[in-house]
Order: sequence, then structure tokens, then C-alpha cells
Amino acid sequence: MQKQTITFDQLPEFVYELGRKVDYLTALLDNTSKEPVDEVGGIALAAQLTRLSQARIYTLVSKRAIPHKKRGNRLTFRRSELLAWLEEGNREQKGEVNA
Repeated sequence: MQKQTITFDQLPEFVYELGRKVDYLTALLDNTSKEPVDEVGGIALAAQLTRLSQARIYTLVSKRAIPHKKRGNRLTFRRSELLAWLEEGNREQKGEVNA
């Protein structure tokens, strides 16, 4: 970033431009803070999220142990369903007592 000397006469123009940039950045932040769309993908998405091999995922699919959909011979997975499935697998920590 280069330093630029601003004269008194240029000040209103720079303040206006700065306001436009702040408005633009605020709009970008508002759009990104909304809930992301539930991504749907194939075996690559499932492998990325679960960090399991594709062979292991196919085994889990055949046992119907992992949430998936099948249309014809195409497998699809929803990000939200996979994350919920992973969350279900959490174990209690030692010393925890169920209330």
C-alpha cells in the first residue's frame, strides 16, 4: 500500500470513495455471514469431510451405516447429514456423568 498525500481540496472525494468501499465491504460481510447452502456432492465430498478412504465409505454405504442417497448408480451425500452423522459418533469423555 502506497502512501498518498491528500490535499484539502481532494478530501471530499476521498471520503466519498472511502464510504463506498466501506459499504461494499459491509455488503460482502453480510452475504458471507448468512447460513451456507447445504452442499451436495459425491464420494469425494464424503471422503473429504469424514477423512475416510473411498473404499471405507463404499463399505459403510453397503451397510447403510452412513447417510447417503442413491439415484441409479450415482451416490450423493449432503454436507449437513455427514456432519450430523460425525457428531453422533462422539464418545463421552472419561469422568462425564449423564444428567
